Amino acid sequence: MPIGRIQKLDLKLGEHKLDIEQTRILLTKALRYLADGADYLNELDRAIGDGDHGTTIARGAKFVIRDLETAQPSNVNEVFVLVGKGMMKSMGGASGILYGVFFRAAQDAPAITQLDCRTLTELFTFGLRDLKLKTKAEVGDKTMVDALVPALSALDQAATDSLSAALNVAAAAADKGHEQPLVWYQNLGGRRPWVNGQSLPRIRARPP
Repeated sequence: MPIGRIQKLDLKLGEHKLDIEQTRILLTKALRYLADGADYLNELDRAIGDGDHGTTIARGAKFVIRDLETAQPSNVNEVFVLVGKGMMKSMGGASGILYGVFFRAAQDAPAITQLDCRTLTELFTFGLRDLKLKTKAEVGDKTMVDALVPALSALDQAATDSLSAALNVAAAAADKGHEQPLVWYQNLGGRRPWVNGQSLPRIRARPP
């Protein structure tokens, strides 16, 4: 389960805009994709952690899917907020907090009833803002911010009205961001040392 392209989720996003129900389906399928990749994520985590990250993600994803199946959100923002609240409640630890902070930030954005490139960019901008405020992480710290910043920039600059095409552009930018070879280590918010696919001795401290 490498970081894939949007078509791997079989979302069939031909529309330029998604309504509230389509947004709920989009996030549900994305969460199922994460849950199905639990073994792969655990394998990655064993290189630097205790090997249970995928299990944790799957637990949160399945919890949120159940919530989304019965929810009756009145706008798109509430769909994202439901994801954040559910993951924060069910996952625990740093991961649950980070996902919760990112998705719950949608409550601060203007309420919308349709999701398109512009409104998704706006929701993610609020999420990234709150995530950086919470963690103080910046690009180069080897956190999810390394992927989110270029993804958001690519989404904002995507020369297309197609939501699926724009998401693919953002996914490619996220891939490139998380593969940056420079490795930093900084003890922020429960984060562990990160590696760039090489060995632990290559980790070096971020200069002050």
